[in-house]
Amino acid sequence: MSEMRVKTELQTFDIKLIDNAVTAALQHQFPLDLTITARAGVEFYGKLSDALATTDATATSQIKSGALYYYPDWQALSFQLKDLDISPYTMIYLGELPVQLVTLLQETNRQDFIVNLS
Repeated sequence: MSEMRVKTELQTFDIKLIDNAVTAALQHQFPLDLTITARAGVEFYGKLSDALATTDATATSQIKSGALYYYPDWQALSFQLKDLDISPYTMIYLGELPVQLVTLLQETNRQDFIVNLS
């Protein structure tokens, strides 16, 4: 497993990523400043400027709270805050979010954050 560092203006978090073509393509874009936006208390998402390779990646409609996903249709990373069934849509699982980051995103009144990914 590899790691990704997410830095907000106040805290830094390490995310354990699975090893696949998607996470490798994401890491090639680092360092990356990304604006993540709240969506209905379900997630914070941020659109990437470049699509990630999805070769050999398994997509799922069963989305779990506390995980990081890639949604190819929007070229977006999703910091997931709730369990969801998003059928017929699918996302690609990338890794687990630290509990402290999930709590920060769930409890904030902010609609967006600028985060640095490295």
